[in-house]
Amino acid sequence: MSRGVGRRLPDRDAGLTLLETLIVLAVIAVVTGATVLSLSPRRESATEAEARRLATTIQAAVDRSIATGSHDLLVVDDTGYALAGVRHALPAGTAVTGLPPAGVSLGFATGHPFTLVVAAGGDRWMVAFDGLRAAAVRGAGTS
Repeated sequence: MSRGVGRRLPDRDAGLTLLETLIVLAVIAVVTGATVLSLSPRRESATEAEARRLATTIQAAVDRSIATGSHDLLVVDDTGYALAGVRHALPAGTAVTGLPPAGVSLGFATGHPFTLVVAAGGDRWMVAFDGLRAAAVRGAGTS
């Protein structure tokens, strides 16, 4: 019998070494972590939250007006705003401007366009009402 017949030498290309496996797992962990961080929801500022809350409140009043024929008065002052008899106090340092002191009537037939400014420090958000829909948008000059 010849000398090499029946004997098999170890094949070094047959699989991954422990080091190679650990490197692959580390790369997968880094990519997964970066993906999770990029998909996480961003945190909204308190000013943005107040502007969105105000826009939603105005929109709900207009929708109620369309459904029932009612009219609600939106009144804004230095400490908050009131609509449909419900008062919402603003956080310290936050102000809403843009309405006359007597307020504005919100109703399907009486809705007049207006823009409110919700501001705290350098963060400014606009609540734009076109007579039918309200939306909060980042104000000019904000980062």
